Amino acid sequence: FDDSDEGRLFVEAPPRLEHADRVEWARTGHESPGKWKGRSFKPSETDLAEVLGDRQGRFFLRIYDNQKERPESGQFRFLRGLREIRVDGEPYSKNMLLVPPAEGYPPSEVRFVVDKGVRLQVADTQGAVSLKNETGILMAAPHPDADAIACTLVANGNRVDIALHLPRIWWRIEQETAERVGTWRCTPFTMSRRTFREHAESDSLLRLRLPKRIRSILVGFGDESGLRFSRSNSEFIIRFSWFVDHDQIDRRLTAAALLNLQIDGPSSLRAQTPVNLIQIHPDPPPVIESFACEPGTITAGETSLLSWVTRNADDVRAIIDPGIGDVDPIGDRPVTLFKTTTYTLRLAVSGMEDITKSVIVPVRPVPLTVKQLVPMVPRRNGGWRPGKGFSLRELSAADISATEALRRSICVDRRRRSMHPPNIDSLRRVADD
Repeated sequence: FDDSDEGRLFVEAPPRLEHADRVEWARTGHESPGKWKGRSFKPSETDLAEVLGDRQGRFFLRIYDNQKERPESGQFRFLRGLREIRVDGEPYSKNMLLVPPAEGYPPSEVRFVVDKGVRLQVADTQGAVSLKNETGILMAAPHPDADAIACTLVANGNRVDIALHLPRIWWRIEQETAERVGTWRCTPFTMSRRTFREHAESDSLLRLRLPKRIRSILVGFGDESGLRFSRSNSEFIIRFSWFVDHDQIDRRLTAAALLNLQIDGPSSLRAQTPVNLIQIHPDPPPVIESFACEPGTITAGETSLLSWVTRNADDVRAIIDPGIGDVDPIGDRPVTLFKTTTYTLRLAVSGMEDITKSVIVPVRPVPLTVKQLVPMVPRRNGGWRPGKGFSLRELSAADISATEALRRSICVDRRRRSMHPPNIDSLRRVADD
């Protein structure tokens, strides 16, 4: 098998001609000028191989029926010393597909398995296709210009032209309104969701070059079947805008999304794909860079300013609890408090745990003056009543000496020996003031 349009290629043994009963005459000869002009024969009496003899090369074949009309004609090539054509170690066939590895194509080796005495010629050995060995080895560079290979095998003065089209896959990004186009590549583009959307907004397209025998492909994200595309002239056209509303572009990604190509054809071809065309890398995780209050400590009834800064959170819900609710990714909010409160900023991210950061706003009670100090003692029948003064034990528990109490005009009841926590707390508030 090769890709030439100069007739089918036969090797080792010449072809056999099968014909209908109405066929009476046939004629074959070299297509090349100056070569064997040919011979007419009756296919029912003489085999085509006998007519060809030792000849090799490119031949015409004309068929005549018993009405002496020529119902069919064509051409074929025959080279006895060609055994096989192998590309990268595999027999070349119409169902071959060279899928690019993750790191891209290496140079491809094209090997012609030939008998001794058969030489290989290439028209341009300085270009993308180079002659490695005249005994039958070509090297094709990893570039689309090297896919089309035209060469000649020469045996005993007979020449047979061979055409191959390496079944490699190439793609590039283009803009229809721009004169410059990207270079062909065989490794996936990597980009963010934002970049993908920018390509869609600028009407960018992905141009794909595949073997001509592939007429239809499927393109989609991950393992999805994707959208079906047919060949447009010699290539396939995929527009970014056709995928911009898919979940992989419309929603935050916690893992990479792959826009893949799959062959829509024979199972032997389809099994070798998918091919990753574009890799959408995950969105960077949201980060709370700061969440603070100023001033750091307030007195009951005063106001502190909460402020926060986040990163990568434009499409993330930001909430402050308690009592504030949804907020912008960057902002501030004054809060008036009467008791110590812990606020928590929470970034709610789909597909991952919430990201949180807390800040405590300490609130001091309003300072007591000595005039506001009222010692409390228990009533006989329950509850509390104002007392005559604080006991010496209560003063001691609050680290206030009797002398200090006298100096600060704190009333003291030296006869009472009881000690009550509310009285101690009040004394401490005065002592700390």
